[in-house]
Amino acid sequence: REGRRVRLWVPTLLEAAKVLEEAAAPIPAPESLGPTLKEFVVDFLKRHEPARKDPRTYGSNTKILLEHFGDTIRLGEITVPMILDFRIKRIDQDKVKDYSTNRQVACLSAVGGGVVLPLKEF
Repeated sequence: REGRRVRLWVPTLLEAAKVLEEAAAPIPAPESLGPTLKEFVVDFLKRHEPARKDPRTYGSNTKILLEHFGDTIRLGEITVPMILDFRIKRIDQDKVKDYSTNRQVACLSAVGGGVVLPLKEF
């Protein structure tokens, strides 16, 4: 497909359901979703925390992330809506400023190796 929309004409809903079922992506094995967040955080902190001016910053941010996402979630399972829910919970329920949540999400980005852009406001 290469990112293009595919349109097929099918005469009945049953045939449409069969086509969709065949086209659905298989659910990946948990191992292919990478290590758990906790495993990766432990390894990350061993490598990066000593190089920081204040090593407690990464430690406290990763602790907050682990409390929210849990120990067993794999890095590949974390989605953008989950990160937005994390931001909303931290700002609305925990009464944390948005720049603090941006730093925590930046820490998640550094741990996971991805890029997550900060949001100004909701």
